[in-house]
Amino acid sequence: MSFTKSLFLAIIATLLLTYLFGNTMFSWLGVDIVIDDHAVEPIEAIAIAALIGVIFFIVGLTLFISVFGTLILVFLAALTGLAFVGLSVFWPMLLLGFVIWLLCKEPSTE
Repeated sequence: MSFTKSLFLAIIATLLLTYLFGNTMFSWLGVDIVIDDHAVEPIEAIAIAALIGVIFFIVGLTLFISVFGTLILVFLAALTGLAFVGLSVFWPMLLLGFVIWLLCKEPSTE
């Protein structure tokens, strides 16, 4: 089965299940969404509830990404700072070791 066909079937199944379960829940619980003293149709009420759910999901995802992104940024900044501190403290020894390596290196036989 191709990806497009699978995606289309998944969308149809999701819409059907959302409509059926949403309509059933609204009728069982006796919930009515009222705008300007008019009860909203069941499909519109389900769409409004789904839109509110999507908005909550996007807000939650944004908060999640920003918090963990900040933690990762702080961690990488701390590692970079430690690397620069290490280089700034040990650069004379690294330079001396590089000079000794250059002086003691065997000449190439080309």
